[in-house]
Amino acid sequence: MDRSPLLVFTTGRNCAAYVEDNIRSIARQTLANAHVLFVDDASDDGTDRLAQAALQRWLPGRHHFVRNPERMGKAHNASVHLRALAPGYEAVAVVDADDLLIDITVLEQLVRAYQQGEDVVWTNYLSDQGRFGENGPLNRYVPPRQQPWLSSHLFSFRAALLARVPHGHFQYPDGRWLDAACDLAIAYPMLDQTRRWRYLPVRAYCYTESNPGSHHRLAGEAQSLSSPRQRECARIVLAKRPLPRIDEPEADGLHATPAVPAPAEAAASPWTAARLALAVPALLRELPASTLEALDPELLWDWWQWLDTHRGARVLALGDDAHTQALALLVQAADGEALALRGGDGPGHAPWTDVAFDAHHTRLPALDGLGGALFDAVHLAPNAWDGPRAPVVALAALAPQLRLDQPRLVFAGLHPARLDAVAAQIAALVPELPARAAGAGADALVVEACAAPAEATG
Repeated sequence: MDRSPLLVFTTGRNCAAYVEDNIRSIARQTLANAHVLFVDDASDDGTDRLAQAALQRWLPGRHHFVRNPERMGKAHNASVHLRALAPGYEAVAVVDADDLLIDITVLEQLVRAYQQGEDVVWTNYLSDQGRFGENGPLNRYVPPRQQPWLSSHLFSFRAALLARVPHGHFQYPDGRWLDAACDLAIAYPMLDQTRRWRYLPVRAYCYTESNPGSHHRLAGEAQSLSSPRQRECARIVLAKRPLPRIDEPEADGLHATPAVPAPAEAAASPWTAARLALAVPALLRELPASTLEALDPELLWDWWQWLDTHRGARVLALGDDAHTQALALLVQAADGEALALRGGDGPGHAPWTDVAFDAHHTRLPALDGLGGALFDAVHLAPNAWDGPRAPVVALAALAPQLRLDQPRLVFAGLHPARLDAVAAQIAALVPELPARAAGAGADALVVEACAAPAEATG
């Protein structure tokens, strides 16, 4: 069956003040054959009338309109109304009825990514109050539920994924439809099923945080963009059983592009975690359980062994994830100094900059703000890159910031199958810096002037 390339799923309640601009922002997209499913959730302010008029005016023949006779919520609307229509489309983009698309090419960019074989694609956003979103890339080798929430607006997914999601993933344990954290309820089952993810680093979506009907406004928590009910529902969503992967070659029913299977996840020894907690009690004291569960004790123990023999070291952390937070506590326990630098456009972020070496290139956070500061070690988190993860390029770019007597670099979140090739590249360029695999999943590369780290004393 020939499918249309993209369906925009739009739903909301009492959005009369926003709905015409919402629909107009979709209609002005450069993708001329996008369709819209608009679900009015029993509005009583005339949203349904305004939406139908706007759809007929700007998207004639390219829309479906549904009105719920009673309030059901976004989770219900996705699981019932969207599920019924999705099989006729290649991909689905989620746009709330009070929000806007602000990049007129973004739907075309999404379609191009799906044509290239991706299964889940998202962008960044800003709010109508000038707040910058903090979306970013996910680590393909860490389960999505163990990573920070970096894939909100604009979120999209291959339509075939929805058919594999049970209704229960959109519901409370007692069978009622979730009425908050619905973006998470939609996103995580899609992310579970595949690692063909792509983050588009464009601010393509305007989130209307000023809507008085938003959960955070109703709860009086306008600054957090969250509410107690949203946080409760988020915990319920994250506790759902992850859906099985479908992007292995033998199970791939979405498209013909073969996938490289992700490496099997190796479990860290509980004794390593215990030794680490004993050496650095601040980890248990300062970090929440959700962050602790996302940590790789083997990688952190590797760090602690080095830090304990290089007390007072200055460590630069590029990117931001659970390990970056834990590393800061390890550095502090070793009487050192840690500095974190995250790439992005928002306040407190360093702008992305192009870096290249030989025929390789990528994008890293700009280092200009560091001035002449020198560091003993650098940790690059999986989201330290805005491009290909190219350790050779990063090594060249970071060299001016490193003390050259015994430098250490740790590249986290690499594909284990690439480590030998990357280590060989580095050895050919800098023979005095041997490289080795680290971490429970052997997905980190440690490059350091010394041999294997000495045994810790703490």
